[in-house]
Amino acid sequence: MPSRMSTTGRAFAGWLAVLVCVALTAVSAGSAMSGAPAKSAPGKSAPAPATTPTAGTPAPPTSERPRYGRLINGVPDTGQFLPDTTMLGRVNEHRITVGDYVSSYFNAYAEDRPGPDSLGRVAFLNAMINKEVLGRTARAAGYQPTFEDRSVMREYEERLCSNILYLREVYDSSAIDPGDVERVYQQFGYELHVRHILFADQITAERVRLLLVRGQLSWRQAVAAYSQAPKDSSGDGDGGWIIRVGLTYDQAEVLYNLKPGEISPIVYDADGPEIYQVVERRKVPPMSYGTVHSVIVDQLHTHRASLKEQRLFDLMTKQIGFVLDTANVAWAAKFFPVTRSNQQTGREMELNFNIGVPQFGADDTSRVLAHWNAGKMTLGEFVIFYSEISALLRPPVNTPDLLGHQVANFVLEPYRAQLARAKGYDKDPRVLAQMDMRREQLLVEHMYEDSVASKVTVTQAERRKYYDDHKSGFVTYASRRFATILRSSQAGADSLVRQLRAGVKAWTILDADSTAGYKSGAIHDLREDEHSPFRRVVYEELKPGEVTTVGPEKDGGFIVIQLVAVTPGHQLTFEESQTMADDNLRNMKSEAELQRLLGRLKPKFHIEQRPQWVMRVRLLDPTL
Repeated sequence: MPSRMSTTGRAFAGWLAVLVCVALTAVSAGSAMSGAPAKSAPGKSAPAPATTPTAGTPAPPTSERPRYGRLINGVPDTGQFLPDTTMLGRVNEHRITVGDYVSSYFNAYAEDRPGPDSLGRVAFLNAMINKEVLGRTARAAGYQPTFEDRSVMREYEERLCSNILYLREVYDSSAIDPGDVERVYQQFGYELHVRHILFADQITAERVRLLLVRGQLSWRQAVAAYSQAPKDSSGDGDGGWIIRVGLTYDQAEVLYNLKPGEISPIVYDADGPEIYQVVERRKVPPMSYGTVHSVIVDQLHTHRASLKEQRLFDLMTKQIGFVLDTANVAWAAKFFPVTRSNQQTGREMELNFNIGVPQFGADDTSRVLAHWNAGKMTLGEFVIFYSEISALLRPPVNTPDLLGHQVANFVLEPYRAQLARAKGYDKDPRVLAQMDMRREQLLVEHMYEDSVASKVTVTQAERRKYYDDHKSGFVTYASRRFATILRSSQAGADSLVRQLRAGVKAWTILDADSTAGYKSGAIHDLREDEHSPFRRVVYEELKPGEVTTVGPEKDGGFIVIQLVAVTPGHQLTFEESQTMADDNLRNMKSEAELQRLLGRLKPKFHIEQRPQWVMRVRLLDPTL
């Protein structure tokens, strides 16, 4: 049962993760290309104690790329930021540069990295210094990978090889022809009045398009029968007038080559497969060339990468005889939720994540989603692989096309690694550097177990005292249970409200809708520490049993919400809190023991640090 105090335990564990493990996995482009970390033993390079120079430290160079007028972390860029090659610290001969610092910071787990203020930045620099000290000590102590470590390393190498194959074969930096940029720029001189149909899957889209082209189905009939998009007032999928800047490259290439009345080939975007029809077009003053040049270049790069990725995908699926079971994929996709969605809250846009993974019975987990020459993947296996992806990074799989693509990604991963090895990419300096650092991380974990964790004990009396001293923290979060039920009209919503107020149970109505073949809503539990689009209504507006209506939504429907029950937070007993108290105490003692270990080790190394420069680091994610 979640409690407020459990967050404290995660905070201690998270900081240890930064100090001991997370920093070890971070590889900057510069350090990766320079090869593996040095392996000298502690105390043999220089006997000087750790130092943090202040007086006599040379003045730092100024930024190589000042961007005047731009705000960096809320501070104007006037040229004060340091170049990537500037040294912030050193352990023996190993230099920690600004580039290393930035890459390591954004490669660390977001929930574990310290804040970007001065204290947080200095703490992270210290963590990088400590990581180097621990890594060198573990190597010098003679720790060797275990059988389990070697298995972890094999899986890690496969993932690295798969990633480097993508970088080398798909995401290159080939030059863009200025003629292509000019051709695309001409599209910005027109705007189009379009209508569209969004389909549930590719097969349906292809079949309906063929009927439309042959004249066997009218556009309005197709919209009414097949469109998954919110219905517009005209009933024909009207998209209004659109301008080029709001389109992807693939969408624009299709739409701007259509004459009024023509029906497009299938176009894919984040919502799924669509077809378009251009109703009319008209000239408009184009945006300035300088304004849209970078947008066009980015779109051309993305388009080229997608073509290369598809060729690579087709090659590998053909080689292994990969075939999807489209019926099972279509059946399973409807049970997976949309992973993320946007909601306008006042003037702010709120990003909501759905981290749930559906549960399936034994009969359904045996359904085969795909098979190939060497095996098959069942729904149960897919759910296991999908659940292992970080909840905030899970790709959407709520349509047959998206689910089929993710199944293929899981199946092809080891084959990507095989292809990468065949091309010699496993010898890429970036792969070698990350493998070396992953091995070092495992060795440090063994040393940590021997030198820190094994020395930490917690007695029953200590747990009891910690519970008594922090009793107010061992309280469960309050939660509220509520029902959301969708109705297509105001009259239907009003009728439902009357039923609920008359005492009809929400789950009775949901069961009746389900029996009639209509999934109209659900019963939800929302803790006070969780976010939801309905949070304000449930926690601020409704009392138990009360009902309200929200709408109309974009599709014209109305959502009826009833607050079913309120569960207040309550004090946990000592017996219920023992595990959390034990975890928190062990984390605190482990932190102190780790600092004592570092205090013994660091004087054996020559260490330099320049914490006074950390606020001059341009702390922006290099991948964005």
